[in-house]
Amino acid sequence: MNSQAASLALLLFLGVFGCQAATSRKSFPLPAQEAPVLRIACLGDSNTSSNWRHWGDPGFVHGSGWCEQLVTELDEFSVQIENHAVGGARAIDSPPELLTSTGLALDGAHQLAAALAGEPPDLVLLAFVTNDLNPRDPRSPEEIVEALATLAGVAEAAGSTALVATAPAVFPKARTGASSPDPLRIEQVNALIRKTFPDDRRLDFDQGFLLFHYFDEMHLNTAGHTLRARQAAGAIRRALGLSPPRAAGRP
Repeated sequence: MNSQAASLALLLFLGVFGCQAATSRKSFPLPAQEAPVLRIACLGDSNTSSNWRHWGDPGFVHGSGWCEQLVTELDEFSVQIENHAVGGARAIDSPPELLTSTGLALDGAHQLAAALAGEPPDLVLLAFVTNDLNPRDPRSPEEIVEALATLAGVAEAAGSTALVATAPAVFPKARTGASSPDPLRIEQVNALIRKTFPDDRRLDFDQGFLLFHYFDEMHLNTAGHTLRARQAAGAIRRALGLSPPRAAGRP
């Protein structure tokens, strides 16, 4: 074999070997990357509490409210949920005698204290207002937003990112109830919430909900919880500076 033929044979050998090596390298699976942990504390009232009795919606599964649904809605994370919400809770401090008699954290300050008792969560979601507007003891929009701003400030100072929810709509014609807030007062509070908290620190829970999403004048049904979970997931991604997930089938 002359030198030219030997060189050609060597080049062919190296080319085949290189292709095989490249193919071999590609066949090794990449190590799986664990999803980052995201700890979320939900504070609020009966539309957030996992223990609320959703008697008007037979299809509602206990412990599957919008807060718990964030585990699947934020599937790029390993989400850990702490739900401190209690039915009837308000953002503004509850009277001491009420807290003593019920033993429940019926205001934002006590719920936040429980959420911050250990390692501060990554996110604190504040979903109150409805009971602060109870006609039997209504508070002014300024009082309510000041209480929300205080709670958010405490959470942020502890190292958490706080998101404040607007008050959900009510549909008093669905069932007359003495505790149903005045829709006009809800609009006033929400306008002040939007003025006080920027887009990346807000949960717009008054947007997109219809009577279809409620089982009475102010409590969400299964469809309502699902919609709120999706809205909350979008707001959380916005707060974290993340892009929304692409819809299936889109480039």
